[in-house]
Amino acid sequence: MPTPPDRPVQYELLGMARVSLAGRRLAPGPPMQTALLAALVLRSGAWVERADLIRSLWGDTPPAGAHGIVATYAARLRKILEPDRPRRAAPRLLLSQGAAYGLRAAPGDADLWRFHHALTEARRIRDTDPADARSAYRRAMSEWHGRTALMSVPGPLALLERRRLTGMRLAAQLELAELDVRLGSSGEAAEALESLGAENPHNERLYGLWMLALYREGRTAEALAVYQRIRRTLVHDLGVDPGPPLTTLQSRILNADPTLTEPRRG
Repeated sequence: MPTPPDRPVQYELLGMARVSLAGRRLAPGPPMQTALLAALVLRSGAWVERADLIRSLWGDTPPAGAHGIVATYAARLRKILEPDRPRRAAPRLLLSQGAAYGLRAAPGDADLWRFHHALTEARRIRDTDPADARSAYRRAMSEWHGRTALMSVPGPLALLERRRLTGMRLAAQLELAELDVRLGSSGEAAEALESLGAENPHNERLYGLWMLALYREGRTAEALAVYQRIRRTLVHDLGVDPGPPLTTLQSRILNADPTLTEPRRG
């Protein structure tokens, strides 16, 4: 698909699905129309058959006339994305080719692509240049404007992508917290992990990082209380005790293991 025209259209999926033109927020339309736009953004640069889009929006139980509904949504989206396009002029952003549609967009036009790029860079250099990696992680996280991707967007594709992207967000947050602890910003990490702990009450890796961050801040009692918190939750909700990594960390904290502490670096 050719390079997109120089139009300042921006797509946001990392939170509520939104689109803006020249800095002006535009309403992408009703939920299913927004779902179509999201599906095209997710597959930008590729031709997507109308049948695939129908499955993305409705799964195996599409409504009668689904092909026509998709065509109507696409026509409406074209008017939103190119409000000044002459009536008979060919569209430049949302294209069609036979029974397929494609969205022309540049790599920087969508928040999820910028998130992916910054996250990939952070992971590439986190062992060799942790300070720059931390900055890259923060750039990645700044692309999010909500806790959940594709909020209120219906359809099976949106559901799958919401789970995938939200899982990537949590993984990136934990990796950033690890770097903060490693670079001596344990207090900042502890604050972020406390908020995440409420959202992810069974995540033992998260709670282990939280315990370590608190311990390195000299807050030993709080670190041990965090262990008891997740232990109670796991036993109550799942009928299991914390795994060996977390129980070992608790033991090391109780014994004031000197290898748990590192010199502060600001």
